[in-house]
Amino acid sequence: MPSGSRSRPCAQCGNDLSHKSARARFCSYECKEAWHATVRHAASDERLAGRRCALCDGPIPRRSGKAVCCSYECSVKHQNVRRQEKRRDAWQESKPICKECGQPILASRRVGVTYCSYECKKRATDARWRAKAPGYMREYLYGLSEERYAELLTAQDGRCAICQTDEWGGKHGVPHVDHDHATDEVRGLLCDACNNGLGRFADDPERLRAAAAYLERRIV
Repeated sequence: MPSGSRSRPCAQCGNDLSHKSARARFCSYECKEAWHATVRHAASDERLAGRRCALCDGPIPRRSGKAVCCSYECSVKHQNVRRQEKRRDAWQESKPICKECGQPILASRRVGVTYCSYECKKRATDARWRAKAPGYMREYLYGLSEERYAELLTAQDGRCAICQTDEWGGKHGVPHVDHDHATDEVRGLLCDACNNGLGRFADDPERLRAAAAYLERRIV
């Protein structure tokens, strides 16, 4: 060390810099780069400190400054949530209308649904099924083919076998198949009122005759 010179340590490793110029702060280029890297990391740590995961609200470890999640798993879930939100926003902007009743579909419904409620979906599905296979349930429940059903309707002149009305009533406005509950034999086609009447009298001829006599007797 030259006489009169004062020892100066390297800012990174502490080695003597007395052999360097008075402005030198590092003993080598490697020490200089290492010191600057440490400063950059410290500034980055300070800037990124306190960040919370956008999905689970957990702390985010020191990673890329663009990271918004604490892990790969959270990042994947977060991206899925964002995509779902974008789909919902786009869907709501299109102002979806129920295909059955024409009312607006609420935002609380699943994205992409075409009906505003389960009831509307069921009505539409039932209508499609009846249009596709109108006689399926008649044949399934009563063994009544389309040909036999048409024959019965023609034989009854398109009217109820009891009251002779051509207005069938009921939910769907179609003839009701009347059958013997003991033998399952089809007896004829009835309107909704007559079919319900027979059911309420338990298909009992004696009760029906007693009801007729009650209605016909002269009230004194």
